[in-house]
Amino acid sequence: MAIVLSKKYNKLVFAIISNSSISNGEEKIHHNHGKTDKIKINSINHSTPKSVKNIVRASKEDGDSNIRLYIEETDIKWRWNHPKKDKCHYSNKRDYQKQPVIFGFNSWYREDSNCEIPCLNEGGGRGYSDGSIFYRGTGKCTKSVYFTMENVPANKNSYDIVSGIYLDTDVPLPMFGWNQYTYAEEPKPKDSKSQGLVAAFISNCVPQKRLEWLRRLDKAGAKVDSYGRCETNKEIPSRNGIPNDYNGQKLRIGETYKFIMAFENSNADDYVTEKLFGVLAVGSVPLYDGAPNGLKFAPNNHSVIFAQDFESPEKLAEYLLYLDKHDDEYQKYLEWKKTGPTKDWTAMVDIARIGAECRVCYRIADLHRKDVGMVFGDQEKRDKYIKVPSDWNPSKGIVVYIRHRGTFWYYSVPIPFGTTAKEFQTIIEKTIPCPHCRDGKGEFYEAYEYWTKQPILSDKITSPLNITLTQEIEIEVVFTDMSFYFENTPKPK
Repeated sequence: MAIVLSKKYNKLVFAIISNSSISNGEEKIHHNHGKTDKIKINSINHSTPKSVKNIVRASKEDGDSNIRLYIEETDIKWRWNHPKKDKCHYSNKRDYQKQPVIFGFNSWYREDSNCEIPCLNEGGGRGYSDGSIFYRGTGKCTKSVYFTMENVPANKNSYDIVSGIYLDTDVPLPMFGWNQYTYAEEPKPKDSKSQGLVAAFISNCVPQKRLEWLRRLDKAGAKVDSYGRCETNKEIPSRNGIPNDYNGQKLRIGETYKFIMAFENSNADDYVTEKLFGVLAVGSVPLYDGAPNGLKFAPNNHSVIFAQDFESPEKLAEYLLYLDKHDDEYQKYLEWKKTGPTKDWTAMVDIARIGAECRVCYRIADLHRKDVGMVFGDQEKRDKYIKVPSDWNPSKGIVVYIRHRGTFWYYSVPIPFGTTAKEFQTIIEKTIPCPHCRDGKGEFYEAYEYWTKQPILSDKITSPLNITLTQEIEIEVVFTDMSFYFENTPKPK
């Protein structure tokens, strides 16, 4: 099977290629090393531009990759200097310094100095508004934005942009980040003799499961010190060094406990809150219950204890008491602090390197580009981001747009016919810098089509997959810098 990712007339086109017939498909010709096979392309765009030949050229065999790359030919010569195209108050010639993105948000809006385009929280003083959380409906000049960090799914048909805790939203709003927690901070010595084995900080007494587990853990011998409003048996100490804010208090007190209960208010995929990440940061071991895919949010597969893995609170208490008596086994849960987290976890946490407000502004501007075409910026931007030789033409290959996740400006990159998946990754590594990596170079993690998030390159692709690149497809890539974990905070000894 092959996934075709195409962009024609600013409309995404999906297609499935196989050697078998596909109903309602349009017959095309597939050239492969001199052999011609009839294939079918099934597209949601029923009008095919005459300027596109719809012939895909296969790259040569690449034994080191499960991915086979195809490049679709086009008669269109790539150019950046298209005529001006306007819609509403924006155009493909927009100068963001003179006309910044205006995002109607709320009073706790934070401007991000790392944002590549000006993103301001203003009302109608400039005579236009690009996006707002106070609008509903789609397709208007001012883009409607759904914005919440609660476990409240949005009706995606009612908003242009959905931003929330779920990682598959347009703009994910995860409750983690390098700027929020110092994950590499050295764990403090633990004391299970003069205080409980487990700490609990529960302020919402409505969900009953965690309260029952708290009581039964304590009754089974895994003593729980409960500092929250629920099942309180211990008061927050009034001593120097204890922060005034509740979250800060939880972390400062919890860092001396071997275990901390991290039970969410509700159970939904991706709804993983500070209850988990704060515990990880201070060097205790979370007793987690919540998101069914919670393991995805663990630094490795032996850093979090999941309540769902135990038949009962009593079985969990038995295991905690075992770990308390066998410190070498307990310390294995903190080993990630010394060795570092997995690349998957690092890439996930990197999502929040750029502030949420800035990422919403990027998405707003991206939707504008779908209306009016790619914005190439001034001469300085063009000199930096356009990598296409002046003599490049359709007989040599195509031009694709690539940027690193968390950035706005796309690089225009020529891709010659015959490029393999491995060679395409090399082109990306040589062309696209990693903005947060040391010397701008990181370890390649993945590449995907921006609008659909369909994978293009990834070491997680373990079965044969065919990918077709088309002219001006928009691609985001992710690099990781595994050394950043230790450089962000002092490395544990």
